[in-house]
Amino acid sequence: MKKEIMIASTTFSSQEKAQECCRKLLKKKLIACAQVIGPITSYYLWEDQLCEEKEWKVEIKASGDKAKEVENAVLLLHEYDLPQWITWKASASTAYGKWVGQGN
Repeated sequence: MKKEIMIASTTFSSQEKAQECCRKLLKKKLIACAQVIGPITSYYLWEDQLCEEKEWKVEIKASGDKAKEVENAVLLLHEYDLPQWITWKASASTAYGKWVGQGN
């Protein structure tokens, strides 16, 4: 039987800031785990300017019932005025889903 978990994605300007966010979320027991991926190159329009930046992506796994708490914590910790915050529900194996639910 599959278990439902939440996955969230955001980006930071440095590996250190991304890692710091992950550590703080884990210490608060809001998430089960997170991966820092990068550097990546992000392209976007900001205030009518084309931007190209090196960033570090953070992918977070958490219990769905902690979704709002995780979002609030990330937005408080974040350095950007308008950080990327994307979440989706995912189907996980029973064992992994149980761990995510108990791990935070």
